[in-house]
Amino acid sequence: MKVLQLWKGASPGTFIPRKGAVVKMGATIYGNVSVGKQSVVGGEVGNSVIGDFSAKGHHGYLGCSVIGDWCNLGAGTSNSNLKNNLKTVTIYDYKLEDFRDTGLLKCGVFIGDYTRVGINSSFNTGTVIGIASMLADTSFYAKFVPSFAWVFNGDTQIYNFDKFMAYLEALYISKNEELPERLIRELNQLNKKYN
Repeated sequence: MKVLQLWKGASPGTFIPRKGAVVKMGATIYGNVSVGKQSVVGGEVGNSVIGDFSAKGHHGYLGCSVIGDWCNLGAGTSNSNLKNNLKTVTIYDYKLEDFRDTGLLKCGVFIGDYTRVGINSSFNTGTVIGIASMLADTSFYAKFVPSFAWVFNGDTQIYNFDKFMAYLEALYISKNEELPERLIRELNQLNKKYN
């Protein structure tokens, strides 16, 4: 496997690619970007970390953000990383179970592992999305979306855990990877905790 595929027309800044990472044609990497193992990057990306086996392969802006492992961002997905009023950014804090001020002027979106985001998704400054969620809406999402959420047509429901696990198994197979038993146990525990 190649260490990196850098397509013709890509404009990479300072970034750290892991084994098998792909930077697509026309991508603009502004710098301070880490691209995980076998992840795909397109569009504009700056000051962000993209986990292993994740895809942000199309147009759209991703800045000052953290994307977990095994995530997919649909075409046109973008986030804000600076408030129009130039005030500091608040984010949801799991430990506090409430929002807190980061003290930062720039802060993008945090997306948990195994979360999928539909086309043309838009995220406000400082949005936090939990793990194992499926977002398919055409308006801005709430600043906090809990883990195991299914968001569609302005409605948030609990993501059916059996459907999520079937998706996860298919996802691992599609990448020629084996779904670890330890992970299955941990996800079951997290699902029970949050649902």
